[in-house]
Amino acid sequence: MQKKKELAGVQIQSAFTNEAQEILWQIYHKQGLGKTADIEKKIAQYENQYGVTLNDEQRKKIETLYNLQNKLDNMPQLKIDYTEKTNSLTARGGFASGGVFTDIAKINTQIKDYSAKTANILSQMKTIIVGAGLI
Repeated sequence: MQKKKELAGVQIQSAFTNEAQEILWQIYHKQGLGKTADIEKKIAQYENQYGVTLNDEQRKKIETLYNLQNKLDNMPQLKIDYTEKTNSLTARGGFASGGVFTDIAKINTQIKDYSAKTANILSQMKTIIVGAGLI
């Protein structure tokens, strides 16, 4: 019976600690330190999950992965204009050759550049993950 009470006390203390940590991270976000809070939260999750304290190198890897993931998540969407450009004469049924479509080579270049940026970020992430022995 005594052990049950002790275990319950430890669980309650752990719950309070977790709640206090969540409140602290919310405060960081409200103060504009959301990035720092998110990184510290990730580090705490790893430490709790594996029951170890991460060294500086491991913390740096988590921070780098967070930054790369953030960069990937916030990449602007491609804005490709597929519409036909017309002038007032073409719009009234004038010269059929007055309408101009977006240059296909320009669209392909935009897609290629976007894909290259994405592939570069993913490659960096893979290097870190493989180096950590996670895959």
